[in-house]
Amino acid sequence: MEEMLVQFDVIYPDEELVRIAIRGAATYGLSCFDAHLWAYAERFGLDTLWSEDFENGRLYGRVRVRDPCAGPAGPMERGTRGMDDQGVTGGDVGGVDGTRTRGLRRDRPAF
Repeated sequence: MEEMLVQFDVIYPDEELVRIAIRGAATYGLSCFDAHLWAYAERFGLDTLWSEDFENGRLYGRVRVRDPCAGPAGPMERGTRGMDDQGVTGGDVGGVDGTRTRGLRRDRPAF
């Protein structure tokens, strides 16, 4: 653990980061946790955020999201968004309440 602390900067949330996260939740429909994760990447200038919880290949602000489980060509590169939770292919993603949302995960509450 001590070796990791020496190798990496530890960053903490502040008011600006929380404001960016709130903007991300409102703009992109992100959950609280995902919005904070994205806010760190957006604020500190990361080009790529590796996560399987976002839409693969999508640009959120200045941050491109890549799903490490999607393989070399993600759904955005193939021209389809892939399968939703019910195994349906196409551009719509099924929400847990049976509603259809366009490209956003709605299985976790936002802010």
